[in-house]
Amino acid sequence: VFPTAPGYYAVAASRPLSDIATPTVYASYGIGFGNLPLLTTSERGLVAPEKSFRDALFRIRSAQGLFRQEQDSIVKLSEGLFKTDIHLPATVPDGDFSVETFLFQSGRLKSRDRISLNVSKEGFERAAYEFAHGFPFFYGLTAVIVAIAAGWFAGVVGKK
Repeated sequence: VFPTAPGYYAVAASRPLSDIATPTVYASYGIGFGNLPLLTTSERGLVAPEKSFRDALFRIRSAQGLFRQEQDSIVKLSEGLFKTDIHLPATVPDGDFSVETFLFQSGRLKSRDRISLNVSKEGFERAAYEFAHGFPFFYGLTAVIVAIAAGWFAGVVGKK
């Protein structure tokens, strides 16, 4: 269990991170997978995880699309204005996220900013999610009834 691990983590850059600053600079600001301040629960309370567990977390979350590093690029539009597209998978958890921007020049931090971003389900997806989690028995029953009805309908249409 990693209670301090983010639900979603992405790093976008205008060029490879190794070309922008040194690993020491990234470590001081917590930029990159290897620099996330992760803790895990144990009999002794919260402790730093072993490297193999940390690597497994990154591998699993990356496979789920929840951790991304340098897969999205930043496009400079004009002096001081840039954009990037961050792809959020459907499995990203609801909640408040922090978006941090770092501007480096000659390997040194020039500017840093943080904004909040709220991610939530909307429309039918939200209604289905709330129904499934609020009334799991009735959600399961509804799913079974819909599956039987769809099978019956397909059988009737298939015979004609």
